[in-house]
Amino acid sequence: MVGYRRTRKRRVFWIFLGLLFLITIWVVYLHESDEDQAPIHVAEEGSEYLALDQQASVQIEAPEPIKKTLSVNRGESFLGMMQENGIAQTQSFDILVATKGVFDLAKVLPGHEVILLFSSDGLNLIGLDYEISDQYRLRVAIHEDRIDASKVEVQHILPATYSGELKQLELVVKKGDSIYSILHGCGLSDYQIDCITRSVKKVYNLSGIVPGNQLNIWVTEDTPVLLGRLTYEIDDLNLLEVEPENGTFSAKKQTLSVDTRYERAEGTIESSLYQSGIAAGISPEVIMELTDVFAWDINFFTEIRPGDTFTAVYETYWVEDAFKGYGRVIAARFVNQNQKHLAIYFDSGNSERGYYDAGGKPIQKLFLKAPLNYRRISSGFTYHRMHPVYHVVRPHLGVDYAAPT
Repeated sequence: MVGYRRTRKRRVFWIFLGLLFLITIWVVYLHESDEDQAPIHVAEEGSEYLALDQQASVQIEAPEPIKKTLSVNRGESFLGMMQENGIAQTQSFDILVATKGVFDLAKVLPGHEVILLFSSDGLNLIGLDYEISDQYRLRVAIHEDRIDASKVEVQHILPATYSGELKQLELVVKKGDSIYSILHGCGLSDYQIDCITRSVKKVYNLSGIVPGNQLNIWVTEDTPVLLGRLTYEIDDLNLLEVEPENGTFSAKKQTLSVDTRYERAEGTIESSLYQSGIAAGISPEVIMELTDVFAWDINFFTEIRPGDTFTAVYETYWVEDAFKGYGRVIAARFVNQNQKHLAIYFDSGNSERGYYDAGGKPIQKLFLKAPLNYRRISSGFTYHRMHPVYHVVRPHLGVDYAAPT
């Protein structure tokens, strides 16, 4: 019995010793495995950890502040405007006191501009800008422990070194518009507008802008608004360009490159030349030019008959594939009551120019066939016309030609 107990104790001891050995081997294995997988910190040698550390050190750009632009209305005060925009009365008084040595904000004027700058979350006022005059502005920077104020001179003319973005405004001159009303509506100051008109007057007088013409304006997006460039369509072929230069503005008139093309049109008289020409798709300008060409041979008031035919070759003007108008009739033929009339334009380059027939003779004669160039008959020859004054039917034994005084 005693021998059995000793044998059992010895067996348990060896089992415990074997388990302890296995546990020791397992712990050593895990330790060696962790050492194999652990990263080696060699940031000084340019490892990936250095790159991650550098990326983490990059500073995130601060968000843009919120800008609110106000205009002082008649009867408004600085304190009242601040209160309406959620600024505490104590902070408003602090701003008044801090800026009084530079400018007294208690004396804000109607029509002048006030710009409030808020933090990106809109909770804190961090800056203020007031338009003292055309020449100066008050700049206020608000910090947690102090308020800084300064009076800065306004830059009226955009410098040549400006590299910021410009905003383009495409406008068409309307009836009643003036260059002042247009530029002032774009945010330009009176000083700039006066300087622009005076600087470019020798090239073109901007007081003569025409309704319907194109006006392109490039201005800065920041306040104060400054002119970066201006172009005005004087007519179909001429363009005015205005740009800032050396503290003022310079202007030049550019004649656009014109492409002259030739078109052909023909038609048959059914009622009048004008109506038949319009029905054939011919412009009124070409029709009037055609009547002027044959004005010495044909009376377009009385001699036109249904069935008469006409053909014209004329110039058209194009600028960058945009149609800009009609030019001269180069050649024309008119068959009036079976009689053919031909006209060809010739220019020798000197003083000899005009229309000639097929034999080379000038078609211009001493007298026109009608007393006036063909434009409009106000009243024709008839035995049954309603009198415009007495409102009774009476003969009108003549032809009235409409013409300017």
